[in-house]
Order: sequence, then structure tokens, then C-alpha cells
Amino acid sequence: MSLAHGRDVRGLRPDLPSRPRSAPPLRARLAQGREALLALGPAWRALDTRAAQVPAPYDLLVQASGSLSASAPLLVLVESGDRLVGAWPLRVQRFGPVSMATRLGRAIQPFDGLTTDAHHDGAAIARAAWAALAADRPVDVVALPHLLPESPLLAVDELRHHAAVAGTTMGVDLSAYDAPGEWAESRSRSQRRTLRRSREALARMGEVRFEVLDAPSRRRSAFLEALALKLAWADERQEVAATLRAPWFAAAWLRAVADPHLGESVRVFRLSVDGRTAAVEVGLVCRGTRTFQSYLGAWAPEFAAASAGLLLTADTIAWCIGAGLERYDLLPPVSEFKARWGDDPREVRSSLVAFSLAGRLVEPVVRDGREHVRAMVGRLPDPVQALLRVAVSRAG
Repeated sequence: MSLAHGRDVRGLRPDLPSRPRSAPPLRARLAQGREALLALGPAWRALDTRAAQVPAPYDLLVQASGSLSASAPLLVLVESGDRLVGAWPLRVQRFGPVSMATRLGRAIQPFDGLTTDAHHDGAAIARAAWAALAADRPVDVVALPHLLPESPLLAVDELRHHAAVAGTTMGVDLSAYDAPGEWAESRSRSQRRTLRRSREALARMGEVRFEVLDAPSRRRSAFLEALALKLAWADERQEVAATLRAPWFAAAWLRAVADPHLGESVRVFRLSVDGRTAAVEVGLVCRGTRTFQSYLGAWAPEFAAASAGLLLTADTIAWCIGAGLERYDLLPPVSEFKARWGDDPREVRSSLVAFSLAGRLVEPVVRDGREHVRAMVGRLPDPVQALLRVAVSRAG
């Protein structure tokens, strides 16, 4: 597929009139359950089209919530007059007597946050949403482990006070490029040589094609192929990869790639050699912030020596520039590959607030538990880790 030159910014961010001088005051309320989420479809989709921040599009949240078993959606909604101007999607989990609210999209929603209308002050929307949640206190703990620095939620005093650095996400700043090929041309001499040799090596194996997949059946097939390749790679490295193995993960993504409402948001790219899959990349286009989040990337072992995965990354970045996007986010954690090819690191913060005594008692476990479990698993014998990977994939 050839890439058109020049940046196409149509549909990325609506032309926004100046804010009305006397907008109706903000009013926040809570809603619970999947039925409440489904009933908000028209209003929430309209909000997505004029939003300044979209952590996850409405229809992706619907698909993610359909895969929840022991969790229920908790929605914090902010309205101005009869218009929805803010939506904070959470899910409620129970751990014995303790209830915890986390982001509704689970792992397919990379960052915490709320969708905010670009016509209104995002910080004011966040404060109104938090005030409603804190007044009602429907859970014991609110856990927000992945907040970007620009998140309006960090304008909330209590969340900012409890925030701590959780890590870094590496990205590529595309704002300076006008033509799709400019990013590759701007790389160092060594990197340009690596990309050229990769393309030449693949061309010797057959016809190389970069495709943006649109047909739902092809998108589903490509996702399943990418997931199988990624899991095989994780097995080779003896990684648990609990999220990738969970049944809900594949179920949510399969519904998302086939959802016609998500054709512009969920993108599936494929690099092929003589019709054989060399690499696949799946990600999210965040229209409000003009960002592409590279969620899942995988390459076929027979094309690994030719760096098929890297070449697909370069072609996807070129597509992003042509589509008018301004950032390509490689998502946490930062690997050696991401550090080498990325140029725009951003700090990720976590914030944890307890609303009850029970919440305060479990706060250290919630905050540090994952790292303790990861360290403990790493100390287990290899056969035990293999059994654990099987158990995780079955339990979901």
C-alpha cells in the first residue's frame, strides 16, 4: 500500500469554537452497571468526537466491559446542561470484603483517565468527577496505576498528593514531520542503514507489502496471528505474560477489531512477504491527543533475522505522519529496543486513594503487590513457572 505524502488531519480534532461565556454549570453523577454504559452510547460517542482527552473510545470500553466477569462498570459522568462533557469509566472489583475501582478498559486501555470535552476546562471536569466519587464513596480504594502527566485527574489535589512516579513510557515525537518518509530519513546513519538492510533482506525473500487492514475478518485473523506469535515469543523467554494469556483479553480484542464503530480507532497493520505474514501491529488512535498507542506487535520467526518487526514499526510511523498524528507511543515498560528508537520519554504516575479503613489497610498490598508477585515468580524453578503460565491462561 502506498503512503500519500503530506499530513491528513481531517477528523483528528474538530474545529472548536470559543467556549461559551455562560455555559451551564457542571453537574456530576454516578451510574453503575453495563446497562447504564450501553444507554450512554449516543451521548458518549458524541463526546468522543469533540474530546480533548480520550483514554479509550466508548465502543472499546463496551467491548472490554463485555469480557468482565466478577467486575461491574462504575461510571462517573459530568454534564453541562443536557450535554455530556466528561466521562470517567471505572470497574469495581471485590477482594473479599474490600472493593476497588480501577480503569474499566483493563489492560486494553493503556492509561488511566477520563474523557473530557474540548469546549470545557478539563481540570474543572476532573474536579467535579472526583467530588462526586469522593462524596458517594462507592468503593474502599481507587487505584490509578498509569496516569500521564497531562491527565486532568492530576489537577485533583488529593490524587496529585498521592501520586508517585510509576515508570516511563517511550514514544516518538512526530510533530515536526510533514511527509511520511521524513522520520526514517531523520534517523542516525546507523539506524538508516539498519532500516535499508531490513527492507532489502525482506525484498530478497519476495514481494514486501505494508497493509492497513480494514475487513473485519482479516483484522481478526491478523490479531489472532499476532497473539499466537507473541505468546510463542513469551514462552521462549519463559515469561508468564498473564494478560496476554487471559481469555478475556483475546475475547475483548476480537470483538474490538470487528466492531464497525472502531474502524478508525483500532488499527491493524500487516507486513507480508509474498503473502506470508512477516509482522503484525495492533494499536489505538487517540484522536483528541493525536497519538497512536502501539499495543501489540509481533513478527514471524522466519523473518526475524531481517528485522521485520522493526520495518513494520517504521512503516506504521510513516502512516501515522500521513494521518496527521503527532506521537507514536510504544507504551511501558521501556525496553532496549524502545529506548533506541524512541525519542520522547514521558513519566507515568500512579495514584492510590483509600476511602475507608479497610481500604487503608490494604493500600500497601495494592500499591506494591504486583512487584512482589513478579519478583516471587522470577525466583521459582523453570518447570514451576511453566505450570504457572498454563494455569494463568486457563483461569483468565
